[in-house]
Amino acid sequence: MSRKGNRDQSSTCMTKLHYKHLKRKTRREFEKRFGGYIAELSLNLSYSLQEKREAHTKFVIISFQRTGSTLLVSLLDSHPLIHCAGELLLNKMNSPFKYIERKSMLSNSTAFGFKLLIPHFYYQDIPDPQNFLSELHGRGYRIIKLVRRNLLLSAVSLQYALISGLFHHNIHAGELRKEKIRVNPQDLIERIEWIESTSQLLEKITANLPHIDVVYEDHLLLSEHHQSTVNMLVDYLGLPHAIVHSDLVKTMPDDIAQYLTNADEVVQYLKATKYVQYLKSQ
Repeated sequence: MSRKGNRDQSSTCMTKLHYKHLKRKTRREFEKRFGGYIAELSLNLSYSLQEKREAHTKFVIISFQRTGSTLLVSLLDSHPLIHCAGELLLNKMNSPFKYIERKSMLSNSTAFGFKLLIPHFYYQDIPDPQNFLSELHGRGYRIIKLVRRNLLLSAVSLQYALISGLFHHNIHAGELRKEKIRVNPQDLIERIEWIESTSQLLEKITANLPHIDVVYEDHLLLSEHHQSTVNMLVDYLGLPHAIVHSDLVKTMPDDIAQYLTNADEVVQYLKATKYVQYLKSQ
């Protein structure tokens, strides 16, 4: 194929990716504005008709984006005594605590947990995240704090997911196919700075609360560590060990050159910033 043909094909792929990005962004804006209220109304209407039972053990996974939190939810949810929900507070609603507690009461599991990301505090207009988390702890929720050391990979992964729509991939969904994308290096730096600020807030609001630490690179990056990680967490929750699994597959390799068309440009740009440290693990 000629160079012109390659350029035309690349341009067509990028046009499709950006069209999908705009379509997802429009849908996401609708969900953020109305999705939470709809879910809240649906739960309130069905709550009185369903069997309810207080979960013996409750927990919350608190983290920031692209840290392996969905994988951790999947692993814990595969434990026979645990129901681990996803992002319950992803969309704005009237009564977040009431919604969480009602979801817990309807889980009918020995243990109930959910994922709470730092941006959820902003989505719910929660002015004091530390107080919110403290109240959750006061209501019996044990805290699992999940972090990722390499903020560059978190940022690139998030940027890629937002543009391509590939946030996660299930083994049953067939072959994983990825298109390379181009990112603006300055936009990427701003994304890293934003993730860094959310990471710092996470450290601040958990500093004075009992919790257990999970680090993506140590506990989730390699599949051979998954069982021991869950064993550690169920010990913390006071539950028996059980064989767990996840159908999710890793979507983003650690080498950014495998999914960025301008990886060299990004690397050179990062070398002039304090974030050059994150290139050492490339």
